[in-house]
Amino acid sequence: MSAPTPTPSPEQTSDDKEKKPFDPHDFPRDLRDAQRAAAELYAELHALQKRLPWSCEPHEGWPEVKERGQAGREPSPGWKPDEAAAYDQLWEKLRERTAAVTAHGWWKTCKEQGIQGPDLVTARAETQDREGRRPPGPRGHRRGRLTGPGAPGPAPPRRPGPRGDGRSCPIGPETR
Repeated sequence: MSAPTPTPSPEQTSDDKEKKPFDPHDFPRDLRDAQRAAAELYAELHALQKRLPWSCEPHEGWPEVKERGQAGREPSPGWKPDEAAAYDQLWEKLRERTAAVTAHGWWKTCKEQGIQGPDLVTARAETQDREGRRPPGPRGHRRGRLTGPGAPGPAPPRRPGPRGDGRSCPIGPETR
């Protein structure tokens, strides 16, 4: 009597010889959804922060000091209790979503498949960079850059900083 043959799952191919190599960038659906939810929460939290006063507690601000190049701040009335509660609630949801992304089982699978070091970092970063992983911004903004028709051309080339400190500076006619 022979043992019963296991039924292959829908993810498995019928021919094991044609099995694809492991791709750390082929993220599971729940990881992509968690990343998108985190990005949406971050955008919502950022929009709330823009509407709120600069200080959560009442503060008298400080004057501008032009000689030192220090900007001043106008007085802040502080946040109302409902504003503080909304901020705390969004912040907690964002922490939960980002924890779901960073602690997802996919990263353990990647390590088990030999994806380590810079390759694992690249895969983690790509969860944020792939199309559809973050909500579209206003007027086609994506990571601070305009995209789509009418967008400016590519960013200017960059060169190492003048002091060799690793910072980069744009190359332009005024810096040559």
